Amino acid sequence: MTSRFSQPSGRDAARPEIRLAVGGEQEASGFSSAAEIILSSDPHAQSDTQCATSTQPSPCGIFVPENYEPNYAYPLIVWLHEAGRSERDIVEALPMISMRNYLGLAMRGTAPANGGAAEGFSWSRGRAAGAQLEEELHANVRRLRRKFHIHTERVFLVGAGEGGTMAWDLFLMRPQWFAGIAALGGRFPWGRRPLRHFRALSGKHALVVAAAKDADSRGQAERVGRLLYSGGLEVAVRAPGSARALSRAMLRHVDRWIMGAIGGCM
Repeated sequence: MTSRFSQPSGRDAARPEIRLAVGGEQEASGFSSAAEIILSSDPHAQSDTQCATSTQPSPCGIFVPENYEPNYAYPLIVWLHEAGRSERDIVEALPMISMRNYLGLAMRGTAPANGGAAEGFSWSRGRAAGAQLEEELHANVRRLRRKFHIHTERVFLVGAGEGGTMAWDLFLMRPQWFAGIAALGGRFPWGRRPLRHFRALSGKHALVVAAAKDADSRGQAERVGRLLYSGGLEVAVRAPGSARALSRAMLRHVDRWIMGAIGGCM
């Protein structure tokens, strides 16, 4: 895999492109001023809206901001949902972060949620599942770049709950892919040599969110922050009043954090 989501490979080019509308016939040149949300799991979606892997395609969600401007390179938010939810979180999450500032890509969990919820998924941390997620993400961002103008040095990974745990695994394994990570909960992988790629981590951005009323959570977040700071990252540790990842206050804070990080990247 390449260091960033750069030029499409021959295998990517052979796949159908992602459609811009679900259940409709809108052409690529016909962007409306309204934001668009594309769910490849929609029953009306064509097969070319599905995420790309070397095996069975996995559904994903795509967010196109209001007044999309093809000449502007947009930051990309990659969203990893909480356990028991799915890529359909993008319907709530991205509009609450910002209607205009970002393109969005929501991945589906790599395992069924505990309890067998009809549409809920979770994240397996096994090696095969991790490799599958890396492959899906890499292929889909490169395919998105064929339709949308993405700033590949401004890709931010945002994980909620158990998705935050998976986000840590992915970010620390592939730091060259991302400008930063926002972990809205989740467990930090202390036992997986988190700074093994410390040279690639230097200068990246991290937002670590703790539960305001949980002393253990706050202590853990502070430990993570100190470790990442020692590795050369720009770290923000926050304990907002609302513990819900899908709250407007939480997600607006993510927007402010990303805008601040982008200012530091200029």
